[in-house]
Amino acid sequence: MAQITLTYCIIFALLLGGCNAANSAPPVTSDKTVADSSESYPQFGRIVALDPSLAEHIELDAKVEKLAEGFWWSEGPTWDTKRDQLYFTDVPQNKMFTWSEQDGLKTFMDPSGVNPDGLSPEVRAHENELGINGTWMTPEGELLMASHGARTVERLNLTTKTRVTHIQNYKGQAFNSPNDLVLAKNGDLYFTDPPYGLKDQDSSAQKELSFNGVYRLSAAGELSIVDKSQTRPNGIALSPDEQFLYVTNSDEKRSKIMRYSRQGDSYGNGEIWLDTQADLDSGLQGNPDGLVVAANGIVYCTGPGGVLVIAPDGKLLGRIMVGHNPMGKKTANTTLGGPDGKTLYMTSHDTLARVRVKSGR
Repeated sequence: MAQITLTYCIIFALLLGGCNAANSAPPVTSDKTVADSSESYPQFGRIVALDPSLAEHIELDAKVEKLAEGFWWSEGPTWDTKRDQLYFTDVPQNKMFTWSEQDGLKTFMDPSGVNPDGLSPEVRAHENELGINGTWMTPEGELLMASHGARTVERLNLTTKTRVTHIQNYKGQAFNSPNDLVLAKNGDLYFTDPPYGLKDQDSSAQKELSFNGVYRLSAAGELSIVDKSQTRPNGIALSPDEQFLYVTNSDEKRSKIMRYSRQGDSYGNGEIWLDTQADLDSGLQGNPDGLVVAANGIVYCTGPGGVLVIAPDGKLLGRIMVGHNPMGKKTANTTLGGPDGKTLYMTSHDTLARVRVKSGR
């Protein structure tokens, strides 16, 4: 009997030691690499090659990972190299989030845009989305924000979360709902202004401008129009040498990516760089929306199926099909980030996803 009792004691001690060892295991460190964490997040998509050269820019078996979910419409991703984290928004939910390898998902601002409590019932009846949409990190470490609700472009101090209005209107007329923006090396700011933030869009009684524009705000503070002929100007980006400006048109009947050539201080000669209407009509999910350009000129643009990988000459090389639907998943925006600039983050409707690429920032 004593021997049996001793045996039980030994087993209990071993189990207790094992539990204590598990409880005292060191926490996951903040410098956890992408490779180390790849098994922590579920597979959420696949790579579809349309040209053999796609393999030069992304591994054909690269894992598309789901990082977080539960959003209403995720948007506006920007990577913060100083803090090693991603900022992104949920426009209709009126929130801004951060995501990092160390801390995961955290709410950064709630509300991100206009506080609905401060709006009159009349204004609230015409506002569709009050939150921040596109964002862009300045060299000084501030966040430029396209505010749907305020109908302005704002500048945010990331430490204090204080904000100032950067640009408010065009010739005294309120913008529709600034959507996305990009900052040139010389300090010029380019942004799009579709009517998505207004409940009735083009028919809204609150719409003051007769067009949906692409704008340039020079570093000197002069506002001018790049193009006012697009029906739904949306995502915007510059080529690495800034000789071209890319703008998506997210119209269900005029689905395309436009490219404008450098002309003096601004851009003109807009041309259809990639027509995506046929792919959209085929049932592939998602219109061209946000985009980011790699250092070698490769364009990652959201569009039919998820994210399009496009060569500098406009050739569609392949798709990053986000989600499990054979037709892909509507994806709003994308950006390059991570310590080496070779992780593509994708805000895909209710989901935040990522994939490793070869052509990075």
